[in-house]
Formats: sequence, structure tokens, C-alpha cells
Amino acid sequence: MNTHKEQISTTQIVFMIILFEIGSSMLVSPGGDAGRDSWIAVLMGAILGLFGVLLFLWIQRIAPKLDLIEMFLHSFGKPIGIVFGLLYFFYFSYEAMRNVRDLGELTSLSILPLTPIYVTMLIFVLTASYLIWQGIEVISRFPEIVLPIGLFIFFIIIFLLIAFGSVNFHELTPILEDGFMPVINATIPSTLTLPFGQMIVFLMIWHKWNKPGAPVKGVLFSYSAVGLFLVFLNALMTSILGPELYSIIFLPLIKSVRTLSNLKFIERLDILVVLLLYFSLLMKMVLFYYCAVQTLVRLTAIQIKKWILPVSGFIYGTAFVERDLHEHLVWMKTSAYVFPIFQFGIPLILFMTMMMKQHFRSNRSI
Repeated sequence: MNTHKEQISTTQIVFMIILFEIGSSMLVSPGGDAGRDSWIAVLMGAILGLFGVLLFLWIQRIAPKLDLIEMFLHSFGKPIGIVFGLLYFFYFSYEAMRNVRDLGELTSLSILPLTPIYVTMLIFVLTASYLIWQGIEVISRFPEIVLPIGLFIFFIIIFLLIAFGSVNFHELTPILEDGFMPVINATIPSTLTLPFGQMIVFLMIWHKWNKPGAPVKGVLFSYSAVGLFLVFLNALMTSILGPELYSIIFLPLIKSVRTLSNLKFIERLDILVVLLLYFSLLMKMVLFYYCAVQTLVRLTAIQIKKWILPVSGFIYGTAFVERDLHEHLVWMKTSAYVFPIFQFGIPLILFMTMMMKQHFRSNRSI
């Protein structure tokens, strides 16, 4: 019998957070509704999301050896815990489905326009299924391999955009010309939920750390670093494309890189951007898919490998519910009003319940 206990390191968690948070942030225009102040909306989203991260870390500190679903079962009892668990199964599955569709749409729009989208999405689902079959230790090695490559590509692209691109930082001024309300409306809920609120996923992973609890310093460093990076990237793309175009465009980073098409010594830089998007979207999709499977494992006590096929079929099948890219983007904006319940509302209730139980236990022991 295999008694090996899966464990992951601080570095692996840091790399996962960075790659995960970049994720689908480069597909759309976060904070775009704020116009030239979109970078402020992203900054606000990161700051507000930080309170969520602190909440998640505190929850993990209270129950260092449990994942989110185990916390529900332990704190609320089996009946209510199962209800919360099923709700999160559908949340994780929906997020995974969206990433599958993102990968399919990205492939169709960028490098394989003639390949049916159902083929490319199937390939990504099968790839993710293989990683999950191998376990969280193999999943955590994926960002260790691809993130250094991705950061190097980012460095090259940003250098070329600043050195040879049509960067005009005057596009970012005047700051707050229309007041603060457009920034707030662009931040809440859409920029807050995507990507910062999605850190909730790590409450299913931190208990695998090779020490009790969560690596607080590593988590806060990686979250802060990627938050500042997204603010900078947002400002850069806005200054290249202009606030009007940036706010409505799909794949703004690819469009920004294509402004370098006049360079003679290098061509098709957009392929590098597509590669970056593949790395980050696949990481995000794998983690949401893994969490959906783990949720069913906790609720049923059935081995993880027996759930991979049914869950992969469910995710792949629901990826076709949205008929086209337009509907996909509309549902993304609509779901942003529901996601805060899962990302902040229920975790806050869980935290309060855990604190109350801890208080009552300490009173009994006096």
C-alpha cells in the first residue's frame, strides 16, 4: 500500500501563485472600464484582494492540516459541509471550464484558426488530466519549469515595447479626470474577482506545504509582486493602445506586441505572447480542475483517480455551453457579480465560525 504523503515546497507555492495570478489577466483588459485610470483599478483590486489573502492565511492558520472542504465539514458538520462542498465543486468546475474555453478561443484566434475548437480544448483537458493523475507534486513542478522561461520572455517583450514600441505615457493623463467613481465601478466586482479573488483556490493547496499552515511570507511576496507587475503591465498596454482601444479589446497584450511589426530583426513576437498565455492559463485551469476533483474526494472518500474522468468530461462538456466568444465574454462579466460570494462571503462566514468555536473551546478549558 502506498503511504507516500504529497508535499510541496515554499518555492513551488510561490511560483504557482505568480503563474496562476497572471493567468487570464492578459486575455482581457482588467479595469478597462476606468479608461486611462485602468491601472488604478487594478491597483485597487490588488489592495482589496490582499485583505482576502490575509483572511485565507488566517483560516489556514486556524486549521493548518485541513483543506477548504475539510474545514467546512469540520466547522459546520456533515450536512451543511456537504452543501458548501457541492457549491464549491460547481464554482471550481466553472472556473476550470472558463479556462478551457479561454485556451480554445486563444488557439483559434492566434495560431490554429482552421483547427476545430473542440479538438484544441480536448487536448488541453487531457493534458490537465494527466497532471492531476500524477498528483500535486507533479503539478507544482510545472510552474518551476515554465515560470523562469515565461519571465524571460516577458522581460524581452517589455524591453522591446519600451525601446522600440509606440509607448506614450501621456495616454495615462490626466489622472482621475472623471473622478473616482469610474475606478471603483471598474474595480468592484470585476477586477477584484479576476484575478485577485481567485486566490481562494489555494485554501485547497496550502495544507500540502511541507510545514504546518501556509508559507505566509512567500504568499505575501508572490501576491504583491504579481499585483505590482499587473499594474505596470496594464499601464504599459494602455499607453501603447490608448484607453479607448484597450478598454474594448480581447488579447490586448498580443495587440500591443503587434505594434512592433516594423522591426526587421525579429518577427512574430505574438507567438511568444501566446506561449506565455498557454503557460499561465494551463496552470490556472489545472488548479481549478484539481480543486474540483479534490472536493469530490473529500465529500465521497473515493480515490482521486476515479473522479478524474467524470470531472474532465463535465468540464469539457460545459465548455460548449457558451456558443461563441461574445457570449463567453458576456458570461465572464455576469459571473463577476456572483464570484465574490465564493471568494470572500463564504470564507468570511467560515472564519467567523472557526473563531467562535475556538473561543468556546478556550472558555471550556478555563
